Amino acid sequence: MYTLRHVKCLAAIGVAVLFLFTPGLLADSGPSANGHGNLIIAGELRTFSFTAVTQKGGVTGESQLDNRAQGVKLHLAIDCLAVTGNVARVSGIVTKATGPTAVQVGWKSIFHVKDNGEGSNDPPDAISLVFSFPPSVNVDCTTPFVLPMLTIDDGNIQVKP
Repeated sequence: MYTLRHVKCLAAIGVAVLFLFTPGLLADSGPSANGHGNLIIAGELRTFSFTAVTQKGGVTGESQLDNRAQGVKLHLAIDCLAVTGNVARVSGIVTKATGPTAVQVGWKSIFHVKDNGEGSNDPPDAISLVFSFPPSVNVDCTTPFVLPMLTIDDGNIQVKP
């Protein structure tokens, strides 16, 4: 009799075999960035998680941002990714906005992240604040903003050119 653990293991093996023996499945992927983490700003915890992947049909991904100081949570559908070295510029459309915020569903948000490596001797990764604009403002990850970076207190960011 199979347990739930056996079923999960078999499913994982099946997915691995699919990726290993399906030519070109990953070949069309391009730059990517993902991460999660925490940082303290003005004594308040902020958390984030995101994934952005360039595939043959474009960029896809999601982001969840939680600003406890302001009681704001944003969820983004990522649609733009620009990678230069270890820095990624990410933008997307707000699909959910909760809390007392001027940001609304349909607005465009942009943020930057920096992958400083994986080892214990490497400096911590960094993320910018998230900036949001109404639909009438034409901005995305290719807009030449320079956003100041904040060191994350906990977590990991990975940027792949």
